[in-house]
Amino acid sequence: MKIILNISVIIIPFMIISCKKNDNNNNKELEIVKIHNNLDDQSYICFEVLKNNGFIFPSEEIYDAKLKEVFGLDLSSYSNTNEIEINPRPIVSDDQKSNPIAVRSKRFILWYPNPSTGDEDKDNLAIININKYIFYNDKASFVYLKSQTELDYLFSLVQDFGYKKDKELIDYFFKKTQGDLSDNFAFNIFFGRNGMNGKWELRKELLDSYLETYPKADIYGSGFTEVLIDKDNPEYIVKYEGNREKDLAFLLEKIIYQARERGDLNDGAVDKLLETHSDYLKMLIKNKAFEYPLLNDYIRQGPSLPNYIINDPDGYTNLRREKNTSSQIIEKVSSGEEISIIDNTGDWWYVKTKTNNMGYIHKSKLKLK
Repeated sequence: MKIILNISVIIIPFMIISCKKNDNNNNKELEIVKIHNNLDDQSYICFEVLKNNGFIFPSEEIYDAKLKEVFGLDLSSYSNTNEIEINPRPIVSDDQKSNPIAVRSKRFILWYPNPSTGDEDKDNLAIININKYIFYNDKASFVYLKSQTELDYLFSLVQDFGYKKDKELIDYFFKKTQGDLSDNFAFNIFFGRNGMNGKWELRKELLDSYLETYPKADIYGSGFTEVLIDKDNPEYIVKYEGNREKDLAFLLEKIIYQARERGDLNDGAVDKLLETHSDYLKMLIKNKAFEYPLLNDYIRQGPSLPNYIINDPDGYTNLRREKNTSSQIIEKVSSGEEISIIDNTGDWWYVKTKTNNMGYIHKSKLKLK
């Protein structure tokens, strides 16, 4: 399909020198890096590219406001710095990225195409269009950036900087998944920085919005739950910046809701996860499933492990608050009464009685039904 651009995005014939330079910055910390006070040669060349191709440099007021809205960069904190690199920290190590640089004296963004297109004029064209999109939400520039599949500007704005204000941009990425949450692209959209300078986490409001468009998108099949609970993925779990346990509960709530919509009153996917991770089930019960109503009802309705009965020659045994014989007694449970096992690790098992009381019973007092 032929893309028709307005005249202001066309490179003039004599402008063949690229404003691209090598990025040797390996700093991956979440910070805004002060570069230097004077405009360097590459910044000056990019300024000339923009000026000679009709770019209207924004007012200082618009420039400052857009940098704060799109990147979360407050220029008032950098009054003595002319060039400021906006350097987001990824949740896990990845390939070196080209980070945007705010050139405040000339009021534009110097952001090298990554990867480079290999075409100097095309790289210059990318610089023009990303500036027009950021500062003026220019529709023709948005069309151009979408058409250049080798450029990752738009994706980086959403994933790395948490820019979600442009509904048209978000809708564009939603459509790219075609309702398939198992795609790696979907993962990188729904797990990212949450707003200006926000945490790197599951972006629940984005997922809610997505499910309005694709209500049958398979959340369980997406693998999102495994990412948040799989201890074999320590690099991600240790660096995750959100509330991992609560975010996982949010996903389980959605999975149960989808199962109910299908007519499945009992969803094996949730059972499987809670059986495998009984420690997480125990935590959910103690936290009342973080007030997610469907999940809370689900974990109270039935056991995740085989049922046992009380087997005590005294005719009853004590359900205790903690894992010891001096702990508070919650309930006296009669021999022969069926018990639901929540966590069977160690000598003291965490159980639920038929009265829905939960606590600890020594495993010697239990017998498989």
